Amino acid sequence: IKTQFFSEELAGEGGLFPPERIRQLQGSHTTHYAAEAGQQYAFLIDFAGCAAPSGAENSSLARPERDATALTIVEVDTSTRADALYRAPIYRCVWRYEWRGTPHPTLLSAIHTLAQRWNPRYIVTDATGLGGPLTSFLQQKYGERVIPFVFTSRSKSRLGWDFLSVIDSGRWQEFAVSEDTYQLDYQAEFYRQMRFTAFRVETGLLRWGVPDGTRDADTGDILHDDWLMSAAMCVCLEERSFASALPDEGNIVMGADPLREMDEGF
Repeated sequence: IKTQFFSEELAGEGGLFPPERIRQLQGSHTTHYAAEAGQQYAFLIDFAGCAAPSGAENSSLARPERDATALTIVEVDTSTRADALYRAPIYRCVWRYEWRGTPHPTLLSAIHTLAQRWNPRYIVTDATGLGGPLTSFLQQKYGERVIPFVFTSRSKSRLGWDFLSVIDSGRWQEFAVSEDTYQLDYQAEFYRQMRFTAFRVETGLLRWGVPDGTRDADTGDILHDDWLMSAAMCVCLEERSFASALPDEGNIVMGADPLREMDEGF
């Protein structure tokens, strides 16, 4: 509010997600492995910053210092748009997937398989750098259901401010229970990335993220912010319409098979 509405600078640098802000994320729902009847979903995908070389050894592809492609699946509750308190959707994280060093054809195939299982109303993608062609391939398959987001200093700043608004209004909710150990691990990593997120404000721009080379003091592992950026992209859904019925296969724009095109390029 101080920076956006009164043009006041926030003093100093520090952690963007203090413990009291992280506690606001706690929801009451459980995870589920596939779409549930009557619910609407969205995919939030932060693509890894570097592609895996063809034929690389599995051990090198799985290096922990390599950032991951992170997919966060949210259940979008639009009933709260009519609520005087919220007047906007609630986003409930119901499942996460991670790919580390996965070749792009394999990655696209996996996303397509998950889209068939979840039938997301929208797919928000990081279209920066190597995410650009991956987003393009998804657009060929899913048309206007794909929402590209390109990271720049200005767009990332707005993303950060808007995500803080979502959190502080109680509209991002983490699951409370999961029987899947991977989901518990991914959630713990999401929280860890939040705790290590630093920020500073320069001329109204919010510069935020986990600083490069940051290591977890307890484990010594290099930390990234892929889960955090994936979650933050929920703000791209704020003005989108979820009123219409979920699209079926008849509404999908069927372009050329991107996996075949990529295979021919190798």
